[in-house]
Amino acid sequence: MELVVQEKLKALEAEKGIEILYACESGSRAWGFESPDSDWDVRFIYKRDLNHYLTLGTPRDVVEVPFDKTLGDELDLVGWDINKTLGLLRGSNPTLIEWLFSPKVYFKRQDVLDELRSLALKCWQPRALAHHYISMGFNHHLRFVQEKNNGIKEIKVKKLLYVMRSILNALYIKRFLSIPPVNFMQMCGELLVGDQEEWLLELIVNLIEQKKELNERSLVILDAQLDDWINAKLDRGVANSIEDRPKLDLQSFDKVFHWVLGVNLK
Repeated sequence: MELVVQEKLKALEAEKGIEILYACESGSRAWGFESPDSDWDVRFIYKRDLNHYLTLGTPRDVVEVPFDKTLGDELDLVGWDINKTLGLLRGSNPTLIEWLFSPKVYFKRQDVLDELRSLALKCWQPRALAHHYISMGFNHHLRFVQEKNNGIKEIKVKKLLYVMRSILNALYIKRFLSIPPVNFMQMCGELLVGDQEEWLLELIVNLIEQKKELNERSLVILDAQLDDWINAKLDRGVANSIEDRPKLDLQSFDKVFHWVLGVNLK
């Protein structure tokens, strides 16, 4: 599949007149708990010719190639222009931060990736990122837990892992004041080993094994102990207790933007 992705990216460069600077896998395949029928969510950062940026207009800064399952397509490609990328990075965008630290990289211009990762580490906001994950956990828990008449609760295994990943990412940020590893099991290992809630590790491993054998719509019974843990940890106070960091000035982002475009402004 990696060769297929790289061929698609090269064709896209020619078709759209862009230069791809970085491409990675996002979503469940990057997190390490894909299902047999999971799609390939390819995300990339690109730049255009300098003339594209010298206009008073507002050129489109996103390239999207949605998949068509009726044609047997499994690839979903989405790319952001470098100017959009840097603007979102300045706002500590969680999606972009995960892209930059994805463990599955299809293509990279190493110098550009190094600059973007360095900038991300300097500018990311722990409080904002923790709020994002807790809110995501709330939303998935509220929408997807189904309670039957007998009191048994069910949820798609995919959504249950989303809820748990969201909570644990927020707890990771609170404890370490670091960007959580994108790979879910790596993050859990760092956070939960030696923790009083180490029982979660075995449960998470079992859920991931189930998801890798089931399709995306499969339901699992929500374990009572885990349900209690989720309800106790879905607490916005986790994020509220984290201090904000000083924000980088705009010039730091402009400097990288000009460097990527090959512009030398005095």
